[in-house]
Amino acid sequence: MLDAIILALRERCHTFSGASGSARIAGAAEFARVAEDASLPVPAAYVLPREEKPATAVTCTGYRQPVQAHFAVVVVLPAADRRGQGAAVAVESVRDDLFRALLGWEPPGYGPIVYEGGELLSVDRARLWWQFTFSAAYQITEDETWLAVTHRDRPLLETVRIGLDATANDPETEPWGKPDGYPERWLHLHFDASAQDARENQK
Repeated sequence: MLDAIILALRERCHTFSGASGSARIAGAAEFARVAEDASLPVPAAYVLPREEKPATAVTCTGYRQPVQAHFAVVVVLPAADRRGQGAAVAVESVRDDLFRALLGWEPPGYGPIVYEGGELLSVDRARLWWQFTFSAAYQITEDETWLAVTHRDRPLLETVRIGLDATANDPETEPWGKPDGYPERWLHLHFDASAQDARENQK
């Protein structure tokens, strides 16, 4: 998801475009470098993974578990003064740009992105660091679990044999109405293994 978010921000959010037109929007590896290099240009944005919050899994019929995946967009802005008053105005402008670029958008495999909050990380004479947090939901399904592995190793169901052992329902001949253990009718169900394989391949 993070790569898709970075690409979306580069296309939709022009606040971080440099003089050459390239967007200063990157991921975690570049973020670790910029924290140690005060000469890198600003404004810039860095998309970072955050925590994932899973809901209760449903396992009675396979496996299904919703997960809310959080990510942060850390923006680095030039600070007009040590109090960061000039940058504070810029934070609001950047926030509006991020909202227009992300909120309601559904990255591949995820639900709509929602806003989770923002906070000041740091401010000095040169820079202000602000973190915007967002999240989007996805779902873990059986195909991504150990169940899928074990089910692939099981033979396909080919035949079901059902016997009908009727009772006379006559208290004089069979007081408890129990079956005699000799089925009067049989039902045989045969399944097409090739059709089952085709359905499995379509999942």
